[in-house]
Amino acid sequence: MNKAETTRRGRPPKPDAVRLRRPVAVRLRDELRAELEISSARHGRSVSEEIEARLESSLAVQNHLKQELGSDIFTIARSLAASVAQIEQAYGSCWYENDDAVEVMKLTAAQTVENFKIYIRNDLDEWAAIAKISSFDLKGMSPEDAAKIFAARDVGVIPRVKPKRGFMEGE
Repeated sequence: MNKAETTRRGRPPKPDAVRLRRPVAVRLRDELRAELEISSARHGRSVSEEIEARLESSLAVQNHLKQELGSDIFTIARSLAASVAQIEQAYGSCWYENDDAVEVMKLTAAQTVENFKIYIRNDLDEWAAIAKISSFDLKGMSPEDAAKIFAARDVGVIPRVKPKRGFMEGE
């Protein structure tokens, strides 16, 4: 018996015109699955429905922010958030707890806006100039150049890397 002749288990699939949902396989850590099971029981829905509700909520918030702020401001804010995470990882503390990190954060914010302008204008020469200063070893780099690196990574010009702690001190 070949595969086409075998019968499927379960009920027959609904026609595409009637089907409301499509199956998606997801791999989860045991802890996350346990949290979803608890939450789904608390809300009186299946784990699948819980996942769907959470995804819809997440996307609704993102779409609301895009609509409220405008797509350009949303893009800049999301890029800044990613840069903040990189700066905090590089300095090993919250960005506002370290004066050097604060300086790099201010410069990164300005560079992020500049990068967005370059992106919108599709200025490939500017992107090439930013990419030239990229270095995976940021030792001894000026705060201005570090800001260019942090701001460019989220746009995809320069690959993301985990900077070493103390990179600004030349460790």
